[in-house]
Amino acid sequence: MHDVLGVGEKLTIGIAGMACDGCVHVLENAVNRLPGIAYVGVSLSGASMTVRSGEGFDLANLFGCVKALGYEVSEAGKAFPSTSMDCPCRARAKA
Repeated sequence: MHDVLGVGEKLTIGIAGMACDGCVHVLENAVNRLPGIAYVGVSLSGASMTVRSGEGFDLANLFGCVKALGYEVSEAGKAFPSTSMDCPCRARAKA
């Protein structure tokens, strides 16, 4: 995985723990606010997130944001079945 991406480069990472469309919206909204993110798209069915880097992209910051929301970064394309109806986005809404 790249530690540094050039401006405009694309990176796809796996996201574990997504269980609903709410998870997709939570992740997209949070990651889109990070510095250095020119584009973010999250696929629930693909258990993945694709970002396009902008000026000041920081991979550690991206991973930290995802983890702070209650999801895990994993191998892209790997499926992660949900075993609980209490997904991270719903847990955040209850807090």
